[in-house]
Amino acid sequence: MPKLVDHDLRRREIIESVWRLIARNGFDGTTMRDLAAEMGLAYGAVNYYFPSKNDVLIASYEHVFKMTQDRFERKVGSRTGVNALWVLASEMMPIGDEARLEARVLLPFWERCASSERFAAANAVGLTAINDLFVELLDDASDAGDIALGTDSVSLAKTLLTLISGAQALAVLMPDQYPSSVFGQMLKDFFDREIIPAQAR
Repeated sequence: MPKLVDHDLRRREIIESVWRLIARNGFDGTTMRDLAAEMGLAYGAVNYYFPSKNDVLIASYEHVFKMTQDRFERKVGSRTGVNALWVLASEMMPIGDEARLEARVLLPFWERCASSERFAAANAVGLTAINDLFVELLDDASDAGDIALGTDSVSLAKTLLTLISGAQALAVLMPDQYPSSVFGQMLKDFFDREIIPAQAR
């Protein structure tokens, strides 16, 4: 009897393995045969699930988002509002080796968004979801009376997303000048400056 293959599981296994290869070697420096070798599979086996490198990159981008979401859900616990926002922003900032590796997947993905509607659409879905969650957590904190926002939550969420996205790019482009400690301080300064406890207003 032929062996049954769980195709969804195999696809996840491939992405969980190869996204790190892309992060280490760069997207342009990684071939489909490299991806197959990383998994110990025949070239055709990887090609069955991912017909092109662009398919691999999109799946890797989505996987990075999922890893961030999983870390957030594990760490946030019962925290809500601004405390939950801090956990989420900290997991997205390129602080630590894992997050900096993830940034190395994001940068080549973003580069392709300028010339590919498919990439741009996937990016819009991911970043819109993150931005909406930022707004929701800020509004929750404001409604609870925990913070007094200096500006509206929509604008503040966009500023936070811009800060994090810029940090992710700089972590790849200028790693020596932007170690994790710099990004940690940037995030703290942003929260201290823009997200102020209500009693301090």
